[in-house]
Amino acid sequence: MKKRICIVALGVCLLTSSFYCSTTAYAASEELITTPLAEEDFSHQLSPRMTRIKSAPRAVSIKFRRSKYILKIGQKKRINITLRPSIAKEKPIYDSEKPEIADFIYGNTLQARQTGTTYITATLSNGKKARCKIIVRKKKKTKQPTTRETA
Repeated sequence: MKKRICIVALGVCLLTSSFYCSTTAYAASEELITTPLAEEDFSHQLSPRMTRIKSAPRAVSIKFRRSKYILKIGQKKRINITLRPSIAKEKPIYDSEKPEIADFIYGNTLQARQTGTTYITATLSNGKKARCKIIVRKKKKTKQPTTRETA
């Protein structure tokens, strides 16, 4: 298929071709682009330039896989999301309303800090958001076995 291309990074078009390129789709997120630009190969002949580009569509919706999580103080939990379309590779930005109760320590890993209730938010670059309730409870005390000395 012949079409003009635009190289995009972070939503900004960096380079637009002033010529038509031929593209061949290999999968939903991979294309081989052949441009009329030429370069000399080892035999000093001009050959078309080919580039394989892997791309993924941007996510248009996001949601948490669960509507709420119940954690114990000190517990760490990976929070999972669902993006649509499912082949989107976009990473959301996670945030906690009350980081003193539960906060993200890295990526999508949440750590419970103290008892209480908070909400976490995952935001995509297009502004779409998902919200999830987090409840943090005290750890249950384990009973220590008592030993009685008999004399």
